[in-house]
Amino acid sequence: MNTLYIIGNGFDLYHDIDSKFENFGGYLRKSNPYISSLVESYIIPAKGSVLWSNFEENLANLDMSSIIDEDIPSIKDDDFRPRDIYIFEDKMTFFCQDLTVGLRREFKNWLQSLDISKVKKLLTLDTSSQYLILTIQILCRISIKFLTKTFYIYIIMPLMKI
Repeated sequence: MNTLYIIGNGFDLYHDIDSKFENFGGYLRKSNPYISSLVESYIIPAKGSVLWSNFEENLANLDMSSIIDEDIPSIKDDDFRPRDIYIFEDKMTFFCQDLTVGLRREFKNWLQSLDISKVKKLLTLDTSSQYLILTIQILCRISIKFLTKTFYIYIIMPLMKI
């Protein structure tokens, strides 16, 4: 047979697997409340959007000003000490690591925890056909404003090999 099956977004949902980003948000709140609070505090949903329902796009909306303003000692403070100079660098290092490595690790753990043993709707696919499988990826959009135009750069990061 000369058939090409393209398997991607929606294939998991067709099989009633709870694999929406909203499900990941619930998982993250239970498995790692700290990273969940970082995501929910510092990633601002796009206008007219909800954080988890449009998570890939919302990842581009990191609220840097809130991160910078939080608990960073000022050199003008009376109790400022010379060692406090490094607090910002340390805080940003840990924050970035938690929101990249930590979030990615939690996403991988969530994917591996999805229960596929009770899949009810099975498709009968011809084993002699060709298959194109779109893997799970995070799509990050970075916007660059130049004069009056906004340009978007899309970066695709494969999450893992399954």
